[in-house]
Amino acid sequence: MKRIKQIELYQLDELNNEILFISKSDMSLKYLYELNLYWKEFAFDLLNKFSPDDLAGLLYDSSIEDLLIFIKNNYKILIEKYNLNIDFRDYVELNDYITLKEWLKLDNTFIEQNGDKVFLSQK
Repeated sequence: MKRIKQIELYQLDELNNEILFISKSDMSLKYLYELNLYWKEFAFDLLNKFSPDDLAGLLYDSSIEDLLIFIKNNYKILIEKYNLNIDFRDYVELNDYITLKEWLKLDNTFIEQNGDKVFLSQK
């Protein structure tokens, strides 16, 4: 069954600029600021898995300017390095919403444009 979702041109720009993300399950859209709520929940849960000494060392690292961005970019490394008992797959919203580039790599996903109308298509 083919699903089609019409989006606006500005939304296509936002998808390309990775401030808007698309759900791989139902093609719904969420902005980065909406997803950051889930990232903050994940980051808090992740930090709670650290031992007090490891957490103090991580937070003392002066090279970390923005802790949330650091965790977004390094959570896999942190989980492995500190052997943390947390599964990123449990955070459904963070796994479901992906960039347009990632979405287009999925099987049978397309962008179609007809004049000033833009459609996301998924078979």
